Amino acid sequence: MYQRTYWGIKRISDGALIPHDLKNRDWNEFQNWCANGNEPLPLEQHSVDDLKKLEDNWASQQLSKTDRCLTPDYPTGTRTREEHTAIILEYRAKLRNPSRSNHPDYPNESWRPEWPEGVKLPAQ
Repeated sequence: MYQRTYWGIKRISDGALIPHDLKNRDWNEFQNWCANGNEPLPLEQHSVDDLKKLEDNWASQQLSKTDRCLTPDYPTGTRTREEHTAIILEYRAKLRNPSRSNHPDYPNESWRPEWPEGVKLPAQ
């Protein structure tokens, strides 16, 4: 059984959050489950303050990931160190931007900026 959330789908059996991602095995299993006539439970209800806290935590986690990306030994792919640094700093500015709360979808996840294309995600 599944439940809708603001961030995707939650599998009730283990609490796993499943993003809307066609490459994700769990998402495809959920789609098959729905195709067999099943319906997920309705959207979880959270207060706006709770949602803002969750989104602020997500932004903090993303900022932590970018800390590693700014170290001198982090791989830059085909970019120069300066180009790589500029892209990471731009992403960090979007995460820190206080006007994100003015985004029409905030505090739902659709306000979230995309991880910079071509930048390797740091190992957890």
